[in-house]
Amino acid sequence: MTYQLETFIWELTMGCNLRCLHCGSSCAERLPGELSLEESLRFAREVASLKPHWASLSGGEPLLRNDWHLIAQTLAEGNILVGMITNGLLVNREIAYKMRQCGLKIVSISLDGTRDIHNRMRGGDYYDQAVRGYRWLKQEGIHCGSNTTVIKENIDDLPNIRDELLRLGVGSWQIQLGLPSGRLAKNIDFVLLPEAVERLIDFVYEENRKGDMRVFLAESAGYFTRKETFSHQKAMPTNDMVVWNGCNAGIRSFGLLHNGDVVGCTSLRDARFIEGNLRTRSIVDIWQDPYTFAWRRNLKAAQLGGICKDCVYVEDCLGGCTNSRFTMTGDIYSGNEYCAYALARKKQAVPQELRGAAQ
Repeated sequence: MTYQLETFIWELTMGCNLRCLHCGSSCAERLPGELSLEESLRFAREVASLKPHWASLSGGEPLLRNDWHLIAQTLAEGNILVGMITNGLLVNREIAYKMRQCGLKIVSISLDGTRDIHNRMRGGDYYDQAVRGYRWLKQEGIHCGSNTTVIKENIDDLPNIRDELLRLGVGSWQIQLGLPSGRLAKNIDFVLLPEAVERLIDFVYEENRKGDMRVFLAESAGYFTRKETFSHQKAMPTNDMVVWNGCNAGIRSFGLLHNGDVVGCTSLRDARFIEGNLRTRSIVDIWQDPYTFAWRRNLKAAQLGGICKDCVYVEDCLGGCTNSRFTMTGDIYSGNEYCAYALARKKQAVPQELRGAAQ
């Protein structure tokens, strides 16, 4: 079977100038083995032959590499739309100018709350620097996005974050569930309970219904409810119904780690999910190899257990986000506790007087 690559995420470096409590990769200092500029540009030219639509540059903090703009430019020259996720601390007039010149189509600055909460989650007084980064991007006419990782610490702050992003002129906002990996695995008490998924979907639904900003709920939670389907439809935007049809890893997307390791998803960092390395194989060979990404490409509904096992949507859904299942249980074949459809079924089976609003 031929798989058409649509997008990929490239972690340019594991180095970061912050030590966020919710970092799923435990990013800190730059690690040895980063792809050189020569190796990076070779990959950027090779991957264009697979005709992906989007590429997202991330880290760590991607701006810590002083050659990030050359990498982005080479990808853009291959007719790939390129975006970047940054914490915003290094974005100034010169950086914003380079971003426009090298062809970045969107830059997303992570904002995890209003000032006190953002600073607490990020481990220092960084809120004003992130906000200042937006202003430089706007001056260069770059489309601004934002990413927010939601945990118990900031779920109540979502309406305030929305107000701030609208004030800053941000056009798109991705909300993702914080899962227990990396540094957050050591702060597991901050991870939201599955019952909070309904609240997240309600929030995203209302925001997309109002239409002031495109709000995306990342793939770590959701699936097969009317509100979730509507929200994706409005955020994309499209007139077609947007229905979850399985994890994208190895099917429509892949992740590239700082050292050239190719994985189906950058959140699945365990060695068993490494499909090859760019220093020994080209990305074309890895992607087109019928034996790579077997954990996903060969996944069958019958392999799934838990609440997914007898679900009416299991053949299409295949358990939702693989990383949600893996980080919560250590097993990619377990049921997905962050499935809104399953939670709704469970809620219907509980007497009204016993229902609560767990977070």
